[in-house]
Amino acid sequence: MASGRQKNKRKAKKNHSYAKGRRFEYKAITILKEMGFQTIFRSPKSGGIFDILALKAKPGTKKIDEARYIQVKASRCPFSLKSVVSKKERDRIIKNQTVVMLGRKTFYEIWVRRLNKKWDIYRLNWKSQEFEMLS
Repeated sequence: MASGRQKNKRKAKKNHSYAKGRRFEYKAITILKEMGFQTIFRSPKSGGIFDILALKAKPGTKKIDEARYIQVKASRCPFSLKSVVSKKERDRIIKNQTVVMLGRKTFYEIWVRRLNKKWDIYRLNWKSQEFEMLS
């Protein structure tokens, strides 16, 4: 049985990882706002398949032209998405039926923040059932 001190250490480590992940979500939101998107944060405890919903309207109208469901990850690993997000999790995302198509262009993306402060962005291609790297 774990001692109280070990439990507190694990809880502190989990909270630190959560805070760090949340910080990267805020950085992603800043980038999206610079790109002209309005953003909506999901509830941190919802356990949903995305962290941010980003919406962009057509210029001069209020109609949604582009929607992005974005999951933000941090990784020390220099390799591809497959080493960051497990096949089981990718399959769960691909098979999810709750993603609502919100305009002509609706995308599901995974943004991975690397140690070198570079973002790798992967977009789900529902036809091929694969994530393709954008940048």
